[in-house]
Amino acid sequence: MSNAGDSEFHTEIAVMREYSLSEPAINDVHLILELSERDFGSSARERYEALLIAAFEFVSAYPLAIGTHELRGLGDRLRYLHLRTVRDSVQPPSMRVKSPSHFIVYRLHRNSVDIVRILHQAMDPNLHDLLELSDD
Repeated sequence: MSNAGDSEFHTEIAVMREYSLSEPAINDVHLILELSERDFGSSARERYEALLIAAFEFVSAYPLAIGTHELRGLGDRLRYLHLRTVRDSVQPPSMRVKSPSHFIVYRLHRNSVDIVRILHQAMDPNLHDLLELSDD
């Protein structure tokens, strides 16, 4: 596991929840990693994959931490986190992504976190077509 739990951004006691990825999130991950490799090479793909895993682990342990944000008007318990929030937790430092450009959208449940999308930062999470997520 990464050192995301040691981050200065958490404000709660870590309770590791299970996390799962929705079908759209799985598709997002595949596309992001494919484009990373195509545009920047296989080592960039590996770094971005490590960053995504660190972010998933972080929101499962600290879903309400400073650096996470509520998505208003798109359904109950939807939040998002920009990957730059956790980039420094990736170890070793040579595996860190200098300028991550995505955020993860997740839904918090009592004992779990559902990763519902991974979107590019150019997309406004409050305006993106996420309305279908409010029915989950």
